[in-house]
Amino acid sequence: MLDVYYSEDQFLQSCDVCGRPTIISLEMAGERVGCRHCGGTFVASDHSLVYRKCVETTFEASNAARRLRAGSNVLRMAASVLTAISNLFGELI
Repeated sequence: MLDVYYSEDQFLQSCDVCGRPTIISLEMAGERVGCRHCGGTFVASDHSLVYRKCVETTFEASNAARRLRAGSNVLRMAASVLTAISNLFGELI
């Protein structure tokens, strides 16, 4: 079944009868619509909103993970610098 975001105010949903994609207005979500190809009817359900939310959540999670990795790299570098400084002071004393 094809359910994807199409534009700001439309989405694509495959016909339950023939499987062809149909462009549906967001205003029609939850209502019975007809397929222009086969004449079959089905309930328009905008699963693309759920899909978009999943994509946004995944994108935000990957950005957060990237920030954490960048932060851990900075911490590793700082620890290396501190180790080098302590080794330098240890040799001077």
